[in-house]
Amino acid sequence: MVTQYEIHPYAKLFPMMQEDEYVSFRSDISTNGLRHPIVLFQGKILDGRNRYRSCCDLDIEPATEEYTGDDALGFVLSLNLYRRQLSVAQRALIAAEVSSLKSADEEASITIEDAATIMGVSPRSISSACKVVRQGVPELLDAVKSGEISISAAERISGLEDQEQKTLCNDGPKAICKAAKQMREKSRPAPKAASKPITAPSLIDAAESNPASLDASTFDTNSASDDLLQPTVKSPSSTELLFALAKDAMEQGYEAETLVGQILDEVEQGLDMQLLLFTSEAMSLLYPRLKAMSFRR
Repeated sequence: MVTQYEIHPYAKLFPMMQEDEYVSFRSDISTNGLRHPIVLFQGKILDGRNRYRSCCDLDIEPATEEYTGDDALGFVLSLNLYRRQLSVAQRALIAAEVSSLKSADEEASITIEDAATIMGVSPRSISSACKVVRQGVPELLDAVKSGEISISAAERISGLEDQEQKTLCNDGPKAICKAAKQMREKSRPAPKAASKPITAPSLIDAAESNPASLDASTFDTNSASDDLLQPTVKSPSSTELLFALAKDAMEQGYEAETLVGQILDEVEQGLDMQLLLFTSEAMSLLYPRLKAMSFRR
C-alpha cells in the first residue's frame, strides 16, 4: 500500500490536471516510472500532487525528498507559474488565495499588490477574486480554477445564496454564464425609451382644414396599432454590446483577457459569431495603427 500523505495548502493553490491530460500523464509514469520525486514540506506534499495521485492509482511507492529552502510558497509559485498555461481568472483566484495565506513564519501575509505582481494580474481582478473566495461555494471556486468561467462571472454569482450557487454550478458553465449575464444586465441603467411619433395632431389638423375628408374609419381604434402610443426600447446590437462590455471592463480595471472571457460568455448565449470574427479581424489590423497614433500624441 502506498504511503499516505496530506496535501499542503500551498500545493492546493493550483488546479489539478484535467482528466484527459492526467490519463496520459499516468500512462507515462506507468511506462517510464516516476522521473521526479514528490517534494514534502512539514510532512505534507508541497509539489507533486498529480505524480502522487498517479502512484496511488498504479500502486507505486513514490520517491520523496524534503524541501529545505526558506520560501515554500515562492517555491510552489515559481514551479507552477512556468509549468502551466493559466487564464487571468485562474491567476486572479490563485493570487486571492495567496494574499490570504500566511507565510511559513506566520509573521506577515502577502498583500494584494504583492500577489498581483507575482501572478501578473491587476489588483482589481484580485479584489474580485477575493470576493469569490470569501462568498463563493467550493463548486464555484472549482469552476474558476478549471478555467470554465471568468472571474467577473464568478464574482456576480458569488453574491447569490449558497444553494443558488450550487444549483448553477451543477447545471454547468453555460448556466453560470447565463445567470451572470442576466445579473449584469439588471445592474445596468435602463436604456432611454424612444417613442414613435404620435400622429394624432396631424389628424386634428386635417379635420380642421377639411372635415369631409375624414370618416369614422379614420378613428377605428380596433385597427389601430397599440405601439403607436407605447414607447419602444431599442435592443442593443452586437456591436453596441461589444463596446459596452469593453467600456465596463475598462472602467472596472479588468485585463483584456477578462473581457475576452465575457465576450465568449456572450457567444455561448447567441452573440453573432460571424460579426465577431469579422470585428476581430478588423481589430487585429487596427491595433498597430492605434498604437502608433497613441505614441504620436
